[in-house]
Amino acid sequence: MRSTAHKVKIEDLVNGEYVHSPEGEPNHLVTPWNQEVLRVNLVATVVDDFIRDDGGYATLTLDDGTGTIRAKGWSEGAEELEKFEVGDLVTVVGKVREYEGEIHLVPEVIREMENPNWELVQELEILENRRKMLKEGVRPKFEKESEKGPQTLEISQPSEQESEEIGIVEELGESSGSEEEPEVSEDLKDNLLLALDKLEGEDGATLEDLSAEVDRSYSETEEALGVLLNEDKVYEPVAGRFKRLG
Repeated sequence: MRSTAHKVKIEDLVNGEYVHSPEGEPNHLVTPWNQEVLRVNLVATVVDDFIRDDGGYATLTLDDGTGTIRAKGWSEGAEELEKFEVGDLVTVVGKVREYEGEIHLVPEVIREMENPNWELVQELEILENRRKMLKEGVRPKFEKESEKGPQTLEISQPSEQESEEIGIVEELGESSGSEEEPEVSEDLKDNLLLALDKLEGEDGATLEDLSAEVDRSYSETEEALGVLLNEDKVYEPVAGRFKRLG
């Protein structure tokens, strides 16, 4: 059964805590409002876009006035993201993911919002939901915001050019390629999954064991595991150990 797509603000995601499930269930994010979310529904403006030269990977940087986050797509997903331009107001339904400390979205549905009044409708729904939670005694925890703030700007940009204002994203040009998703062959991913079947045991397999089993460097193996994590084929029952999902 598909999980609910919670209507959220980007600040809820970038200030949330990503949880790696120890029981083989899908990973999820706990928002500052103590909501456990796997899938989200948000409305934001495209402030930057990137498409790799081979068309196999694309990102949109989204801003809703509370923060910025990237939506990532591969293959057919990249083709969908390529349809949008900077300045488009979009609604996104997608899965919350984390890779190398970066919270991002993998869109399931993304479309341009032609009537901007719907943005206000969603804003009011979120505010009403927060009002109800406050009435029930829930208090948001944003203590990490000042500590985590600089890391929440998920924008591919050299540090000397980083904007000091979270809500403003400069045109990035060719520098956007500095954080594109690593290219990982299907053969390597298949070999890693076979290696996990062989080595994972009860607690999961280590990077070192998997690297030796597939005869690849640590960095190559780590990049491939990152892609498999994003594809929901692998999870970490504990930090540094990996198992197949499903």
